[in-house]
Amino acid sequence: ELGIPIRHALGGVGSNLQNHADLFVQYRAAGGSSNANARHVGMLLAGLQWLLFRSGPAATNHFAAGAFIRSDGRPGLPDLKLSFLPLALDDGGRPLAGHGFQIHIGLLRPASRGFVRLRSADPAAMPLIQLNYLLDPGEVKALLAGVEIARGLVRQPPLARFHPVELRPGPEMRGRDELERWIRAALGTSHHPAGTCRIGREDDPEAVVDSALRVIGLDGLRIADCSVMPQIIAGNTNGPAMMIGQRLANLVTQARGEERAARAPESRALGVPSP
Repeated sequence: ELGIPIRHALGGVGSNLQNHADLFVQYRAAGGSSNANARHVGMLLAGLQWLLFRSGPAATNHFAAGAFIRSDGRPGLPDLKLSFLPLALDDGGRPLAGHGFQIHIGLLRPASRGFVRLRSADPAAMPLIQLNYLLDPGEVKALLAGVEIARGLVRQPPLARFHPVELRPGPEMRGRDELERWIRAALGTSHHPAGTCRIGREDDPEAVVDSALRVIGLDGLRIADCSVMPQIIAGNTNGPAMMIGQRLANLVTQARGEERAARAPESRALGVPSP
């Protein structure tokens, strides 16, 4: 429909988009956080400490603790990831004045699926990305449980001693309906997109690459990134992305070795040294 000639049609390209939605509850505290190190003179001192000694608040990404949990408390695989930061940031990523902290709630096993499409035949044009977060009602239920679990953690003595005051969503947010509206408005991303060129059998109409990461139906083209995941992993994608790349490197090395071995008998027959 954009007037681009089709070299090879694969209906699964761009579909099956998945991502880890992210939400955070936020608190102002009476002390004990590193917010002071992220503002004005504190930023300068933190930068100097890292530059001179490779230590201090600038030597960490501030994701100080994490937990993989089950939103319903039942036995089974975790569906939420909690990440604690000793910082309180506004929507622009700027630290709030004073001390604070926040707990991120990540949805590990999204059931909703989105897509990526072209907007234009211009290769420089931005694509159309539709994430379709929270189409599945179970995702909202899990995040609602995550908010209450995070609130319960803040009431425990190690954090309660800092007299935290809830800023986001706010102590007045108690009802399910109003919390759901807040979740839908405040939801962000963990920047873990995956699944849009998924691996599968050649007779699968939604598959894009085969088990050797070759684009089905095309010679000389492979894909090695998180788009080949049929289902997003329940965790950060950086490590698996490197593993996929290493797997492709091994496959290419193996294929080249087999090609050299296949040529060797012919070379010996002609009296040519093997490569």
